[in-house]
Amino acid sequence: MRLAVLQHDAHPSDVTSNLHHLEQAAQMAAEHHGDVLLSPELFLTGADPHLVTRVLSPAGLRDVHQAVAGIASSYNIALAYSLPAYPPDGATGRPQITSYFVDDAGDLLASYARAHLRSAAERETFDPGQLPPQVFDYQGTGFALSSGYDVQFPEHARAAALAGAGILLVPAAAEQGSESLAVKLLPTRAMENGIYLAWANHCSVQGGIPMAGTSTIIGADGQNLRVAGNDPQLIMADVDPIRQQAIRKLDPYLSRIRPELYAVAPGGSPG
Repeated sequence: MRLAVLQHDAHPSDVTSNLHHLEQAAQMAAEHHGDVLLSPELFLTGADPHLVTRVLSPAGLRDVHQAVAGIASSYNIALAYSLPAYPPDGATGRPQITSYFVDDAGDLLASYARAHLRSAAERETFDPGQLPPQVFDYQGTGFALSSGYDVQFPEHARAAALAGAGILLVPAAAEQGSESLAVKLLPTRAMENGIYLAWANHCSVQGGIPMAGTSTIIGADGQNLRVAGNDPQLIMADVDPIRQQAIRKLDPYLSRIRPELYAVAPGGSPG
C-alpha cells in the first residue's frame, strides 16, 4: 500500500482550478504506483469558512463529488478529500466539514464529519459532527477518516485504532505557527496507537491566514516517513503491514489500556 499526500495552494472559490490540481496530483501519484491520495481540508473550495458556503450549492456539491469520482476511476487511485456537507433535504442545521473516501473505481466507501470546531469563523459557519471515526476496509487494510483539528484530541485517534484502523487519513488546514504538529503531536498519535497517519495541509493563505504546510506521512512507530516543506508538492510513502504488526507487538498499547481507570462521570468528576 502506497500513500500519497498532496500539499498545494487552494484557490479560494475556484473549484475548477482546485479540481485541476487534484487531477494532476492523482495522475502523478498513479504514475508512481500510489494507491491512495489524500488532499487538504476543504481544498476544493478553499478553506475560508466565510466563503465556503457561498461557493457551492447542494447541487453544485453533487457535481464536484462526481468530478472527484471521475478522477479516481480515470487514474485507478483512491481519493480522500474534504468538502462541506449540507443537511439532508428537509433537515435543519448548518453544513459540516466532511471528509470522504472514494475507491479506485470512484465509489464512495466512507465519510466523516469533523467533531471539533476550532476558530470562531468555523463555529459561526458549521455544525460539528456527532459520530466517532468509522473504520472501513480498502484493499484488505482498515482505514479511518479524520479532519483537521480532531486529530489533536488523543481520544479521536485512539477510537479509530480500537475500532480496527491501521491507517488514519487527516485532511487539515493548520496555520503557520503550528508546524510542530507534524513533528511532535502527530507522531505521538501514530506511535501510541500503532497506526500509520497521513496529514495533508495547505501551504497558502486561506481566509487571510497563512498556512503551515509541513504535510506528513508517519509510520506506526511514530517516525516521520516524509515531511513536506512550505511549497506545493506531493509526498509518498509505503505502508508495511508486517512492520506494523511487529511494532504493535513490541509496544502493545491498545491491548493494555485500562479505560475504567480514566472514566469521567457527567459533571467532570472521576467515575
